[in-house]
Amino acid sequence: MKTIQFLKARYATTILSIMSICALWGFTFSRGGFNVGVDFKSGLSLTVLMSENEASLADIRENLSSLANGIQVQKAENNQIIIRIPSSDEENFQESMEQKVIAQLTQKYGAIEVLFSDFVGAGYSAAMIQNSILLVLGALLVIMAYLWFRFELAYAISAMLSTVHDVLFVIGFIGACQLEVNAATVAAVLTIIGYSLNDTIVIFDRIRENRYVEKRLAIQEIIDLSITQTLSRTIITSLTTLLSIGAIVFLATGSVKLFAIEMVFGIIVGTYSSIFVAGASLNAFYVYHAKKLAKQGAASRKKYAKA
Repeated sequence: MKTIQFLKARYATTILSIMSICALWGFTFSRGGFNVGVDFKSGLSLTVLMSENEASLADIRENLSSLANGIQVQKAENNQIIIRIPSSDEENFQESMEQKVIAQLTQKYGAIEVLFSDFVGAGYSAAMIQNSILLVLGALLVIMAYLWFRFELAYAISAMLSTVHDVLFVIGFIGACQLEVNAATVAAVLTIIGYSLNDTIVIFDRIRENRYVEKRLAIQEIIDLSITQTLSRTIITSLTTLLSIGAIVFLATGSVKLFAIEMVFGIIVGTYSSIFVAGASLNAFYVYHAKKLAKQGAASRKKYAKA
């Protein structure tokens, strides 16, 4: 098997990753930040059943725009519409706003049925944001501790850099595309972390094995060899996963579809980082360690020469 020299492209891929992440996050903030759903922002969420005469989402949104600013309208299955309205200081907000929405929609579209009504308060939404951040950070720390125990510190830090790269990419993509940030987004990010780490651990396990088998090779050659040996497994796994997730993108609606879109992007980025980012990071640690040892050895020789 001919070894593909992936690390030759490490400087180009590093620049590409940094520029892409900066572009996604820059575009996110240029569009006014993230499109935060009711899960993370206090407000009222209504699921209503429309009549057979379907109306466009833009038409419904325009019809309700006089009630409040920032109203979100999303289509679900079976003529169901999800309407999210940011909260205000209005007294009895939930009951009052629900009646206004029903009256407004009934006047234009005929009889509707409210299937589900939920109000998220400011305290709950703030707690959701805090708990979601802690959940992601906690998962990263536990995984890093496991990799440190299973491999070495260099492997743990390299895997963590690769994972943080994926998280920044995915969150930047969500913001740039103005996809709704909700509880499903947290689930998608955690799933992508697990998927990306699984690929990375497979490669790292082969690197550790080849370090004992191929002792004559330099660390850069071992990393390239290990990635090449696991490349077919990585690509086949990613393609089969993308096929199943891709079907959900086209067939599902609502939060499930958003979850699937985020997963598709995350799988692509996770596969890229496992091949180009994780190995390059590990190589950088070994090169730094080798230079440090060489410098210490030179200093020791100089000291003994003077003596």
